[in-house]
Amino acid sequence: MAVSKKRLSSKVGSKSRTVLVPWVGREPSFLNGVAINSEVHFVGVPLCSYDRGHSAERERDVFAEIAQYEWAIFLDDESVHAFFESFFKNFSDARCLGPMRVACLSQTAVNTVKGYRYAVDLVEAENLGKELLDTHSLDSSKVLIVGPEGEGDALIKFLETEGHAIVDHLPIYKRVWMDGELKGSQNEAVAIVLSSEAVFYGFLKCADVFASCRQRLLALAANETVAALMKAKKLPVDAVLEEDVSEASVQKALDALG
Repeated sequence: MAVSKKRLSSKVGSKSRTVLVPWVGREPSFLNGVAINSEVHFVGVPLCSYDRGHSAERERDVFAEIAQYEWAIFLDDESVHAFFESFFKNFSDARCLGPMRVACLSQTAVNTVKGYRYAVDLVEAENLGKELLDTHSLDSSKVLIVGPEGEGDALIKFLETEGHAIVDHLPIYKRVWMDGELKGSQNEAVAIVLSSEAVFYGFLKCADVFASCRQRLLALAANETVAALMKAKKLPVDAVLEEDVSEASVQKALDALG
């Protein structure tokens, strides 16, 4: 999958500054509709692609007994999309989920669940397993963990050993990392924007790509949460955007940096 070139219009001014916008999952909406006369020129860079086809057999097994689960725990927002899209291919009514309650690891996942008109009973980013056991009895309860392949093992073990729950894991998709896309996009860029926590963690997978970069890119964080994560990993933070990511907010940050 190539770096998106659709923002590389010949109408972009010669004085425009190229800014890399890495993304994971679904291309962010702010990459569309950049003003022609903007001094900022976004180049979207996909950090990974998602393979959903590998778990088809496991999905069939889970959906065959879906009404038996008392809890579903979603590890990220893409897991929510993948789960409900697959679910509605098999069932026409959300009531087929039965009495299942939902827990999420992030507010982004919560918002995604609500987009499918389903309620969320618990959200906890720091220690969801402990919070769940502190507020609910899971003894012999059936719990479904929905997330990317290779993630969730620690949570599964905790719920089984400490909560005595019966836990099933549905690896609803697999991440395929594409660090070559990031490497190939650096030539004309002056800055990079990390627009969310998910993008930050994805960026860590291929941050060493920049080790040999001839000129260090200015690093912009979309908000204080992302900035704190960057600093915790000793990554430079040149500016924190004062507003949502847009050509205007990025241009303002770059102007302030000179």
